[in-house]
Amino acid sequence: MPSAVQPLPRLAAVAVAAALLLAACATPPDPADPDAVAEYEQANDPLEPLNRATFDFNLFVDRVLLKPVAWVYREVVPEQGRQRVTNFLDNTEEPLSIVNAVLQGNLDGAGATTVRFLTNSTLGIGGLFDVATDWGLPRAKEDFGQTLGTYGVAEGPYIMLPLLGPSNPRDLTGFVADQGLDPLSYFYWTNHRNDISTYVTAAKLVDARARRYQEAADLEASSLDLYATVRSLYRQRRTQQIEDQAAWPSADDSTAPQAASPEATDPDQAAADSDPANALRPHDVVAWTDGQDYAVEGVFTGKGPDDWFRPDEEMYRVRNLADGQVRVVRLTELRLVSRR
Repeated sequence: MPSAVQPLPRLAAVAVAAALLLAACATPPDPADPDAVAEYEQANDPLEPLNRATFDFNLFVDRVLLKPVAWVYREVVPEQGRQRVTNFLDNTEEPLSIVNAVLQGNLDGAGATTVRFLTNSTLGIGGLFDVATDWGLPRAKEDFGQTLGTYGVAEGPYIMLPLLGPSNPRDLTGFVADQGLDPLSYFYWTNHRNDISTYVTAAKLVDARARRYQEAADLEASSLDLYATVRSLYRQRRTQQIEDQAAWPSADDSTAPQAASPEATDPDQAAADSDPANALRPHDVVAWTDGQDYAVEGVFTGKGPDDWFRPDEEMYRVRNLADGQVRVVRLTELRLVSRR
């Protein structure tokens, strides 16, 4: 008789789980409203209610645990010491980047990363010093999510993972695969030193949070909808990482859209407007490549080896005037419409 009774709780559990999942799905817009449909498809976030709840949980964990630890770390360890830690941790990820570069068919990149890893591991004293970058071999981080993307695997719907943060089915698959592809992880497992892997992972979390401490605070303070901002930034970042072999428009490329400014009668003002650093100001109305108008919120400057844009490229945080969505875009992709 137990075999006839046991399936009932299981079926009930499945039914409850299905009901919760359906309740967590975002309600599709009215098909008769093309603007709403376009916004829904662009967000690519059918599980938005569940994702927002998970995002709130992650924020809570960050505020009560990770952020305080990162603050103490920044206060106790001087900047030069923190940079040595960052370099060392970055160096531990190079073997995985080599594997993924090979899988992507990027043998030149794999070779350059191999030379970089050997250089920093020896002359850089175990990776504490980034000698390779000074010699013209900058870091090129690769993961299996990017590898899948280079072969045309679609990202799938946006998902927010507990503790792990923003992702999608393709990147989640890549994250799991990287655990087995990483030569250092294999070394830890075969030598029964999983404790080292745990320490390294914890150090990476604290290091990453400390490096983005002020950037995260500025982003939270300036965003009306932090969840939507993080979603937009994550998707743009991953798209750019997958397309990192594509040519970037140069400042003197006449075919690239340039940020324009209205005619100025004041010579000093005209000179200021011609300066790329002052080309756009907060509250300026600009048009992006999608043809929609955005309000400039400010310059967005990233620092560190994981930046998804060139450090010498002017980036702006802009907000869509129609739906309020925040994007971070290149100066060369914007055209000034009006100045407020």
